[in-house]
Amino acid sequence: MLTLTVLVATLAAGGCNRSRTDSQVPSGRPAFAEMQQNPADPRVVAYVAWLQRNGVTLENIGGGAWKVVSPRNSDKYDVAFHLGSFPEGTTEARMRAAANEGALAYLVNAPAQLATSHAGTIGYEQEPRSRTDDDFPKLNGVPVTKAVEQLFLKYKGK
Repeated sequence: MLTLTVLVATLAAGGCNRSRTDSQVPSGRPAFAEMQQNPADPRVVAYVAWLQRNGVTLENIGGGAWKVVSPRNSDKYDVAFHLGSFPEGTTEARMRAAANEGALAYLVNAPAQLATSHAGTIGYEQEPRSRTDDDFPKLNGVPVTKAVEQLFLKYKGK
């Protein structure tokens, strides 16, 4: 128990090796608070339409979460991504700081002022005995995952 207390105190004091000046805006808000997950944002709408023209159809399933509708990857689960956008004038450094602060790992496309999470699954039912990440489907290298991530980095925005 003492070890856990020391670990928590160390992380709290050190900020997990994150510089406060790199991750805080003048208002004191963390950089991650600048990323908006609004499916109606014109930049998100334009990106989703561009993906569709390039063979990948996404469907918003709430907030910033988007499910891949086509091409289908599996009958057992759906592949999903979270999309976020940044206010005009946000620097690339601030976008990257925001991408590293959340619970999900994000890729940043600074020219388009967008961020996308790496792929995740929804609708996957684990067996009751499953307790580790090893029990979930591996999405690295899956064609639709690679396609979305490559297209995201290639996208130029408006």
